[in-house]
Amino acid sequence: MDAVLAMAAVQLAAAVTRRLYPSARTGFVDATVLAWATVGIAVVGAYMLGLDDPRNWRRPRAVLARGLVLAGLAGVGGMLAHEMAWVAFPGRVELLLRTGALAAAFVSWRVLAGRWLLRRRRRPAVVLGTRPAAIRVADLVNGAPLCGHVVVAFSGSRPPTRHDQAVDVPYVGHPRDLPRYCEEHGVETVIVCTNGETVAWAPVLARLRAMGIRIATADAFVMSVLDAMPHELTCSTFLLDAFDQLDRPGSEQAKRVLDVTLALMGLAVFAVLLPVLYVLVRLESPGPFFYTQPRVGFGGKTFRIYKIRTMTAAAGPSQRWAAAADPRVTRVGRWLRRTRLDELPQLWNVLKGEMSVVGPRPEQPALAAAIEAHLPAFRWRTLAKPGITGWAQVHYGYADSLEHTAVKLSYDLFYVRNYDLFLDLAIILRTFLVMVTGAGAR
Repeated sequence: MDAVLAMAAVQLAAAVTRRLYPSARTGFVDATVLAWATVGIAVVGAYMLGLDDPRNWRRPRAVLARGLVLAGLAGVGGMLAHEMAWVAFPGRVELLLRTGALAAAFVSWRVLAGRWLLRRRRRPAVVLGTRPAAIRVADLVNGAPLCGHVVVAFSGSRPPTRHDQAVDVPYVGHPRDLPRYCEEHGVETVIVCTNGETVAWAPVLARLRAMGIRIATADAFVMSVLDAMPHELTCSTFLLDAFDQLDRPGSEQAKRVLDVTLALMGLAVFAVLLPVLYVLVRLESPGPFFYTQPRVGFGGKTFRIYKIRTMTAAAGPSQRWAAAADPRVTRVGRWLRRTRLDELPQLWNVLKGEMSVVGPRPEQPALAAAIEAHLPAFRWRTLAKPGITGWAQVHYGYADSLEHTAVKLSYDLFYVRNYDLFLDLAIILRTFLVMVTGAGAR
């Protein structure tokens, strides 16, 4: 959609420019480098700015601001590409028209789509299962208006036990009654949230499927809605699916090639920045430039992570959550954390194979043990190699409490369950935005 609209915006600007200046070189024919560079930057930039996420479309002001930034980036990037190719430079009128057309195209359809998504009829769904996890699934689905579904009933071998956050959804009886209920109430989806009972209900599920009703597992359905995997929904099926995803032939080798390539490129940049960063850190406060700290890595093994020191040396190591306004952080350290430059030495951990560029952030051993006592699923993060950036970092940032850790854990579990090289590339793209804006820095 974005690519089509970007091409249309480029052609519209070119047509208007040719109308005003018949001799101008414009469009995809006479200014191919600029046109395609603009389209490419616009499409990639839309993803980096989070404009692909329908959950952001409900905020017109945010969409407008990001759309204007995107149009500006596409315009500047196109000009730079044109200069590098040593071809005729477009006129200012076309650049202004192109920027305006891009902004209008990228903003308007998202605002309209956001309004349509909120006003459209939500399709009825039934949760098959009555355990606390099933109630949690209904809460999550009904609390996400953009998902297009609403849970209208529970079904199971016994009525659900209501909890503090129970949804106001009726219990319609045993699963054998589901086909008749679904037919009478126009149910289109059945969300299965069971463990051992699923096999016993297989004949009912097969009949529902033959009726044209979609059968979805709770974890897959919730992940499609939230881009996250709540820890309450993890079970043996989650682990088996994660193993299949992580053990696909060639995936580990491809990830390692990407890691080594990016680590070498990043360390080259770090070598250029090192003299300046070294002077800034040492001048502000006494102490070493680098510091190391034990972290829990792949398979639960402990390794030492490398970072640029961002706190006063007297503070010493601390195994606790990072605070939003930690008095131990220096002024230079705060800037390093906001831009994530303090993480650059971890590229050495990547080269050593202890870390990956993308993966769940490695936690301090004592803190990890304390979290696992309350959130047992926290240990499943170590199924993937820890990373410098990750799905949780680009969506949530740092956590400073058990509640926030549970939210961040849901994104890490999503990454473990859905690991893919293209997902890694998408996370790397989003990380650039995090570095520029300082989102989630502590």
